[in-house]
Amino acid sequence: MINKIISFMKRMGEEIDTSSNYYLYLENFKLPVVIEEGLIKSYDTKRVIGFMSRFFNLKTEEEGGLSLLKMVGKEETFNGEIKGCHGQNDTDTIVVKLYDDSILPKLNYYFKKYGWFNSRVDNNEYLYEKKFDEIIKAFQLLEYTSKLYHITEKKNESNILKKGLRVKSATNQNGYMNGERIYLFLNEPSDIEMLMLSPRNILIEVDIAKLPETYEFYFDPRMKNALYCYENIPHQAIRVIN
Repeated sequence: MINKIISFMKRMGEEIDTSSNYYLYLENFKLPVVIEEGLIKSYDTKRVIGFMSRFFNLKTEEEGGLSLLKMVGKEETFNGEIKGCHGQNDTDTIVVKLYDDSILPKLNYYFKKYGWFNSRVDNNEYLYEKKFDEIIKAFQLLEYTSKLYHITEKKNESNILKKGLRVKSATNQNGYMNGERIYLFLNEPSDIEMLMLSPRNILIEVDIAKLPETYEFYFDPRMKNALYCYENIPHQAIRVIN
């Protein structure tokens, strides 16, 4: 296990402490993945950009200073550009612009490995979001609100009332490729907002108090005052209000 940790640390550019406290350092180093149980958190934005830029030769916003190639009069060549952006609800996103699409499968593989996923493609620009954004648990959320809201089509009503809200993946009308999640609003949408979305929609209310206290929600990087979750919401916590 220690060898796996050392290998991971080196790939991510982590400095290895070779002092007498080395093994204590390893014990305190928290890997962003649990080898046996799967991913448990998304790796830090700055660290991911640093690794991806080096591994895939992507230009960062900091590029432009003196380098060895420039000092000998040679131009640097890159496979693309990478930068971090600040999203809604104090969340981060990463944008990659590729000059060479052949590296995309491997790029996506490593983003996924470090807890990020490709949520949108616009020409040769790829938007990556954290699989796990800033987290808030149900008992913490109850200090601010007791209800959450979900919009869906009328045709889904009977199934939702029987089985609850189920996580699923989809591509929305704005071109985002959503992972297997349930998206929820902190504030109840008005009748006008509902009609603007679609007259075929209904509004689902979720009673947070009827969920386990440790049920986990994450802040949505695309929309203010919105959350998402990775667990199904039971029908006992749901009612249709519109």
